[in-house]
Amino acid sequence: MTAKVLIVDDEAPVRRLMRRFVEAGGSEAIEAKDAEQALALMAGTGGAAVALCDLRMPGRDGLWLAGQLRGLHPHTAVVMITAVHEFDAAVMSLQSGAVDYVAKPFTQERLHEALERGLRANASRCELAALQQELEDSLETVARALSDTELNGSTSIDAILAMMEARDPGAASHAHRVARRSVNLALALHVEEPLVSDIERAALLHDVGRLAMPDRVLSASAESLSPGERRLLRGHPLHGRTMVMAVPFLSAASEIAVAVHERLDGSGFPLGLRGPEIPFESRIVAVAHAYDELTSDAARPALPAAAALEILGATHAAEFDQIVVTALGTLLACSVPAQASAPRGMTVSSGA
Repeated sequence: MTAKVLIVDDEAPVRRLMRRFVEAGGSEAIEAKDAEQALALMAGTGGAAVALCDLRMPGRDGLWLAGQLRGLHPHTAVVMITAVHEFDAAVMSLQSGAVDYVAKPFTQERLHEALERGLRANASRCELAALQQELEDSLETVARALSDTELNGSTSIDAILAMMEARDPGAASHAHRVARRSVNLALALHVEEPLVSDIERAALLHDVGRLAMPDRVLSASAESLSPGERRLLRGHPLHGRTMVMAVPFLSAASEIAVAVHERLDGSGFPLGLRGPEIPFESRIVAVAHAYDELTSDAARPALPAAAALEILGATHAAEFDQIVVTALGTLLACSVPAQASAPRGMTVSSGA
């Protein structure tokens, strides 16, 4: 399908030149002489992938038009056309949401470069909107399924895990292993009830938000995910919290679970929390989750215990609470013999 490009400039010769360059690149061009006509064309033609907007025009200027397009046509990528001496205005246009700016006089190559950037931005926005719609549909489906389940005890958690297993094979067994190890770590670290029970429930449900993910996102490898899909997947803890936080006996667990994928150095998700911003209970589950991922993940050869501990400690010490990692090493010491060191370059997957 040919991409549509809106050209907005009050000078007819400039519009004709841009039309020629746009059409030479394989896109369809529509022209407007001012901001008002541009908005009318967008409303009447179903929008455009990219808008090439002159910054200085009689009446409403390009910055005003860019703001209107951002609100009315959020998928449209704006490229601002400026005079050479308008550097400050060009920077302002980028700050207001334009994906690029082109200074007059411009070459065909420079306009094509900016146009390609705009087309990529438009494609990314359209993809993200489609993914968001799929997510909302999935959340509605999951909400209906949960509403049919009496969420008041361990049986209901098992029902949720069964739903997760049906969508994502292996999810339930992973959740049970992480929960057992999280409880053992909590007890070793002298955590008391009712927090131990909250930690166990959080560990069981730390990935429940994946229920809302589109099938292709769940089934794809991390390397094959598009930026939009990766962003969507990294938001799954927030969706998980939304699913269960209204259930009284799960509300405390939901606040623990939402931060399990956070990292002390701020490299985690979904909120990029750092250090003390991450609850200690979440740090316990984070270590249990990462250890299980390293030693049980079917996507790559499982590591021995000592190698996994080396990754969580020496290699990724800035990410994981080392008090918890030390406690894990102590728990494993009696049952796990010394093993080979971790292979160089091995990392802990973020799950996205």
